[in-house]
Amino acid sequence: RAKSLQDFHSSLPPTMGCAQSTAAVEAKASDRGAELATLIAEPPPARHPKLAALVDGAFRLICSPSSPLPVAADLVYSSVVTVPALPAGPVEQWADTQYLWFNLWFDNNTSVAAAINNQFSSQLVLGGIWAQAGQGPPFYQPVSGKVTSYHIQAQYFMKFDPSGSKYPSELASGTATVTGRLVAVEPGESVYTTFHISADHSTWTLRVGVLGYGPERESVIEVPKPFMGLLDVDGLDLQWRDYDTVLAGCNWEIYGAKGPGSVPTGMSYDVAIAGTKPRRWTPWANSKAGSVPSTLAMECSNVYPDGQGTAAGEYLTQQTRFNISTRP
Repeated sequence: RAKSLQDFHSSLPPTMGCAQSTAAVEAKASDRGAELATLIAEPPPARHPKLAALVDGAFRLICSPSSPLPVAADLVYSSVVTVPALPAGPVEQWADTQYLWFNLWFDNNTSVAAAINNQFSSQLVLGGIWAQAGQGPPFYQPVSGKVTSYHIQAQYFMKFDPSGSKYPSELASGTATVTGRLVAVEPGESVYTTFHISADHSTWTLRVGVLGYGPERESVIEVPKPFMGLLDVDGLDLQWRDYDTVLAGCNWEIYGAKGPGSVPTGMSYDVAIAGTKPRRWTPWANSKAGSVPSTLAMECSNVYPDGQGTAAGEYLTQQTRFNISTRP
């Protein structure tokens, strides 16, 4: 089993042994009270970040590169975070929806007029979930829900003009999703997220799981086509080879915050983009938007591991740390 961040990044894609089951973790969470680890059947006020405007109580904390990054079969995009403590305030005062994620999105195929958002949005989530699950083919519609303890999920989010899709009536919302299962996680556990394209550039694999555990505590999806073929009309046969660059970012996306006690006090992302060929990398930097609590601070640093330099300014791996903390 990979037991540390260093072990994890040196063995991508991750191969980990089995240990505690998801059921056992969920049972442990439920011991804290009925308010925790509860899935609520009725649709919550969850709004996907790509659908919602930032209003009072909503904010983003972001660390991302200033330009697109390459897509290549030798590259693995990965991040490891430690699950933060739950918000300090009462459960009923927690922010409505909290997406804490490392994600990729594609925007360089402008020839597809109907395409709007094409995002790998695997996440650590608390509160309302836009897609607790997905209905699967042929329409890939989300099933919303809510969690009151932390869960992780692999997810592919699609937004488009429904008039340019295969099923304009059934896809009138202009959104679709592919989801992995929800997996309960505990504060203090380390969670990894990876994105990797196959050698023939036909399929992306999205994984999010608990470091040091096996597939029973991992959420995985495979994405064989952009937009799952929903935009393949009028002779279009969109393939992943049509996308040769990708955007990346770490993101806290919060809706319905009610002060510092309604959100976590902080979290650190350790990002690695690792390949077998030397490349010039774009530095990452912070940005923010919306009603960010004044108690939260953030910083970003870029590291190029020693001994990996080849030509001047070229490295096999870029590592980035994005730290969110509470001001003293």
